[in-house]
Amino acid sequence: MKAVDKFAQKLEALHNRVTELLQSTRDSLPEQEQLTGAFDELYSALKEIEVAEQQLCQQNNERFRLLVEDVKDYAIFTLDPNGYVNSWNLGAERILGYQEAEIIGQSGSCIFTSEDLQRGEDKKELSKAVAEGRAEDERWHVRKDGTRFWASGVLTSLRDEAGNLLGFSKILRDFTERKQAEEALQEVNRQVTNILESITDAFISIDSEWRYQYVNLRAEQLFQKTREELIGRSMWEVFPTNPDSQYYKCAHKALAEQVTVEYEDFYPPLNIWLAVRFYPCNNGLTAYLQDITVRKRAEEALRQQAEELSRANRMKDEFLATLSHELRSPLNAILGWAHLLGSRDFDAVTSARAIETIERNAKSQLQLIEDLLDVSRIIRGQLSLNVRPLNLVPVIESALDAVRPAADAKAIQLQAVLDPMAGQISGDADRLQQVIWNLLTNAIKFTPKGGRVQICLKRTNTHLEITVSDTGQGIAADFLPHVFDRFRQADSSITRTYSGLGLGLAIVRHLAELHGGTVHAESQGEGQGATFIVQLPLLEEVRNEQVKSEDLEGPLPLLLDGLRLLVVDDNADARDLYQSLLEEYGAEVTAVASAREGIAALERLQPDVLVSDIGMPNEDGYTLIRQVRALKSERASQVPAVALTAYAREEDQQAALLAGFQKYLAKPVEPTELVEAIVNLARRTAND
Repeated sequence: MKAVDKFAQKLEALHNRVTELLQSTRDSLPEQEQLTGAFDELYSALKEIEVAEQQLCQQNNERFRLLVEDVKDYAIFTLDPNGYVNSWNLGAERILGYQEAEIIGQSGSCIFTSEDLQRGEDKKELSKAVAEGRAEDERWHVRKDGTRFWASGVLTSLRDEAGNLLGFSKILRDFTERKQAEEALQEVNRQVTNILESITDAFISIDSEWRYQYVNLRAEQLFQKTREELIGRSMWEVFPTNPDSQYYKCAHKALAEQVTVEYEDFYPPLNIWLAVRFYPCNNGLTAYLQDITVRKRAEEALRQQAEELSRANRMKDEFLATLSHELRSPLNAILGWAHLLGSRDFDAVTSARAIETIERNAKSQLQLIEDLLDVSRIIRGQLSLNVRPLNLVPVIESALDAVRPAADAKAIQLQAVLDPMAGQISGDADRLQQVIWNLLTNAIKFTPKGGRVQICLKRTNTHLEITVSDTGQGIAADFLPHVFDRFRQADSSITRTYSGLGLGLAIVRHLAELHGGTVHAESQGEGQGATFIVQLPLLEEVRNEQVKSEDLEGPLPLLLDGLRLLVVDDNADARDLYQSLLEEYGAEVTAVASAREGIAALERLQPDVLVSDIGMPNEDGYTLIRQVRALKSERASQVPAVALTAYAREEDQQAALLAGFQKYLAKPVEPTELVEAIVNLARRTAND
């Protein structure tokens, strides 16, 4: 507009000057009237051009104003030379919460945090923009409601042609999600470091120039050097090594050929035997070193124990390789996108995809770490339950809600058949939701697109039964017995299709057993889908009511009337169940918690029938029955015995009978089946 105004002023002056000249020569030059008319027409045409240009400038200014007003992803506003707001777009309203009417005339410092205001950051920003033309920063800002958000800002000074300061324009972009993702990444890195610091093997990271980049606490102890003495120094400088040694050749082979190399050898600089595993990684190596000096020195005398340790090392090696891969794969995506976001500008779609990728991979790492911590607690026996009466329907529904996005992404149909009247159990809602979530997640992972996953809840006698079935790839017959083993996967090779550490089903089994229940898997084979069945005991009052209402053969008090029974089971809920059940049938029942207590009670009570669990700590049911059969008292040593166990394989049954039990019953046990077994054993003994 200023250029147009100057043009108009010059045109007006020219018109006036020509008019004066023509007026002064009108008497001597008659034809000048025509010239004047022509000039007037030219002047009118130029004035029309001027008006048109002014209108065009006004339209362009209006369009620019509307464009700024409509931008919602950026807060755009202007300040006067003193830093007070004089314009405010819709993006600023959305991001900062202030309406235009209430912010105009207010100080732009209102969006700074109290800490930044105390340091005078608002004034420093204005001063820098005045001195350098613009000021850029990334910091926390404050909305109208007091909440904080992380934003990238650019403050630009506005000046006229003469260089006079007219004010400032500011643009803010909300990057709170990116900031939170970065903080989540930092937390993941911290937890990964904690894991590496806690493992029992020495872990080191070496760059392509053989310089130490990281050593854990165990490595410090092993090398007898501090981190400060190692980080940044060449490993060959710290421990000079013969180029013909295994350590030297294997390290160079792993780095040069980018392959995993492991070996065992005597390491002269430390005078110890080491088990070493080199893994190639980005621009260097990671290595696990285990001091095996004691094992090597005792190997000849303790060959069998050495072989057991070797098998354990291989299993741990597979797990550590999987752990390294599972932790580094998400880190690769997180670090890659974080670097790209920090080094260049992307459009909104790409930025959103990057943030979503970072968040998804961060959550994946957090889940891996949670599984590792749970397994650690299980191994140490420190996993506890917050038990209370519980209805499983809402627990299952919560788990379904959690896995539904994953199912929808693969177009997998989720079906739920839940009996609302199934009854209550005594359990930990969070841990049981973890059981169900693990089973559903596992089913969705191994089910192809367009498949189906179904979960059912029903009552079966004295238990609630949860069944999760799918139409997925199924389970091979040779792997089915190992499906709940820790760190076991059907395919643990680097070419495997599915990721994971092989911990989920092991956690499921342990949590089910902590609740006094069982879990087992069924599959017709590969490509035939799989079914997982969890059984949990009902609350005692529900079980008792059910037992009383069942249609049993013969009058209850007479079936076991007069029989003395000894029940041995380490699970308190199971003992209470069997004692209540068998007493309802007229028996005199003594229930104890261990094999040692069972032997003492057996010799004291001389029961008619022994009922014992197989899986018990310290001394299992096999040990108990062997001790019973070895007793000197003929009556005690010949007591009829029933084995109760959650181990339901054919070989488990054979093992129980060979150990000395006369009857084998797999959990969950039908009440009438247990009573019938006891009656038959007692009758057989009486007839003998």
